Amino acid sequence: MNTAFDPESLTGREINVLLIKVFDEVHRALWTRKKTEALEEATAAVRAEIESLLQLAEASAAEGIPPSERRPKLLYNVGEAAEQLGGISTRTLYALIRSGELESVTIGSRRLVPDAALEEYVEKLRAKASEEPLSPREAALAQTRERVVRQRQRRPRRAQP
Repeated sequence: MNTAFDPESLTGREINVLLIKVFDEVHRALWTRKKTEALEEATAAVRAEIESLLQLAEASAAEGIPPSERRPKLLYNVGEAAEQLGGISTRTLYALIRSGELESVTIGSRRLVPDAALEEYVEKLRAKASEEPLSPREAALAQTRERVVRQRQRRPRRAQP
């Protein structure tokens, strides 16, 4: 039995089968290399992030900042957000969310308030406080207007016949 490979004795079908096998091997090798390169890139990104976090932790430790305050949270639950706003009640916070004065997001069934929304709300309060004070008469009129608007929002609209 002759074990030497003779390419001229192969049929067209056998050549196609060999070409498909070679293509599959090359494809598998390239795919493995791509996966390896992607894994190496992801690993490098994670290492860089860990390094930056370690540097931040070292800098914070040198300044005496406790670990819980080293990196601000992006989202606060309603209780935490109320606490961040000076300990207002959660009921007041929900009223601010409902009125549109304070932005919130939901994840699943949880209502969360972005850190940026808290900062924006505080800035609005500061801007409002820095405006010229109203005269007693104007202040009373503004309070009456706000009360009437709130009452109208609470009442269901009656169907007109």
